[in-house]
Amino acid sequence: MVDLLGLSLLLVGLALIVAELTFPGYYVGVAGTVGTIVGLLQMVWPWFLTSSYGGPVAALIGVVAAILSFQFYRRFTSPIDRLGGSPGPDLVGKSGIVTQSVRPHTTKGRVEIEGKMWGADAAEPIGPGSHIIVETITETHLIVRRSDVPGSEPRI
Repeated sequence: MVDLLGLSLLLVGLALIVAELTFPGYYVGVAGTVGTIVGLLQMVWPWFLTSSYGGPVAALIGVVAAILSFQFYRRFTSPIDRLGGSPGPDLVGKSGIVTQSVRPHTTKGRVEIEGKMWGADAAEPIGPGSHIIVETITETHLIVRRSDVPGSEPRI
């Protein structure tokens, strides 16, 4: 008989991993990796989480898996900027240049604004060398749009 707790942890964990790989940068894959590993252990040994040592062992496995998976998923996210800060609201309306292709629904694109590199997303693909304007920001990256004129400000 299949252990429902283990199966539930496994399925939720896999869903979180897929979500992280689809929309990188939110680190839900870390929780997904931990859930997948603990779920598999629970399915193999149905008494795992209910035993007296299951909780501490699961916690230890969870910490190790979280540290390792955080390092793994970090490769899929964009660096915030050269100084490691977060984008501030002062960037909205600023212009810059695309240094690495910006593609919709990813944060792998890179733009340079005032000498700093930022991760970027856009509604349409924007190639390297194109001029952009920052429309809005998120906690980790900029949402930009193509600008026809270098240094132009958005119309309000």
